Amino acid sequence: MDLDTQGVRLTGEDGSSSIRETYFVNENGEWKHRFGQEEKDLFGPGVFFDE
Repeated sequence: MDLDTQGVRLTGEDGSSSIRETYFVNENGEWKHRFGQEEKDLFGPGVFFDE
């Protein structure tokens, strides 16, 4: 299984910004996005994601 990590800058409407890492995994020749724990916490505390 191949794993690629990318840095992503998020910019809010107020001009504030933060950088986080996001992940892509190669499954059977197809790249798929995978949320890291930081993204899960950021986008939806208490929301369950299918892995």
